[in-house]
Amino acid sequence: MLEKIQKINLLQRIWVFIIGTTRPNMLTQVSVIIGFCVWLYFFSWHLLSFITLSLMGTLDKTGEINAAFNRIGSHYQLLLPGNITTYLWIHALVQLIVFGVSLTGLILIWRQKKIGFLLYIFSNAATWVVTFLLLGMAYMWNEISRVDFLLMLLVTVYFGLGYWIFYRNK
Repeated sequence: MLEKIQKINLLQRIWVFIIGTTRPNMLTQVSVIIGFCVWLYFFSWHLLSFITLSLMGTLDKTGEINAAFNRIGSHYQLLLPGNITTYLWIHALVQLIVFGVSLTGLILIWRQKKIGFLLYIFSNAATWVVTFLLLGMAYMWNEISRVDFLLMLLVTVYFGLGYWIFYRNK
């Protein structure tokens, strides 16, 4: 008998490598998709911030823009005095790395690996710790919306409960 030969391209191979060949149960699928939507929301903001701050030096009035950033941001920054745009750039870069770990956690949750829950939960917590350490509590309370706090708290608690329910006896 002749079997049907399936040709798969490089993108399909990468997709299968990341997602795997078996699908998890419906609850896990819905949870990871919602977690991915939340991840995409936060990741996109930090990516845009990083790109904007990286390209700010190419603008005509860079000095005036930096002065405005420093004037507004100087009363937020408690721990690290200096140029606020540098700290915002470092913050955005570190957040992109942390969100990379978070995405890895979501992928591992999809593939039903216990470590995925831990990566996701701890990387979500790390986003707030990094923000607090680099920009301070005043920045967090005044510049980050309550919806963002609530959104991150809800998905972190949700996946934390999932970890506790599914892996507490293992």
